[in-house]
Amino acid sequence: MKLAIAFLMLYFAGSTQSRAPTSCEAGRFLFKHQCVLCHPTCSECEGHELFECTTCGVDEDGHERYLHQRRCRLHCPRGTFSDRGRRVCLPCMANCELCSDANVCAKCREHYSLLNGVCQKASCELGQSEDPDTGECLDCAVGCKECSSDDPEICSSCAESHFL
Repeated sequence: MKLAIAFLMLYFAGSTQSRAPTSCEAGRFLFKHQCVLCHPTCSECEGHELFECTTCGVDEDGHERYLHQRRCRLHCPRGTFSDRGRRVCLPCMANCELCSDANVCAKCREHYSLLNGVCQKASCELGQSEDPDTGECLDCAVGCKECSSDDPEICSSCAESHFL
């Protein structure tokens, strides 16, 4: 009798495993041999978590979503722009903080200036020196035309009517 029960248990355990899905339809992912719904913001997903989105679309509230770092977001973060055709966030040009596409920068990152359509390292004005740690332009001491980047109080040349 015990042998028959053991056989039946093995038979049914084997038959349920053979009926377990090996892949799922769009909008679901395979987890512990079952198809589980993706997070509502995802069109498709994979992996072992709800938020591992692979494609985005329009969410249940009718908002377009864009894929960024495996999540479907309403807005692309700074430094990226939304590609509406593929519904993904793509990177802006180098050192660009806000852009509408890969070739048009509206605002460069801190310490960069937009010159000829490209974000370039900003240079300090006369009477300033660049802080080597932050890249920030610091004012030289009063009367200095040029000063040391290590210490803005140390003048290397003076403004008119001042001397070293």
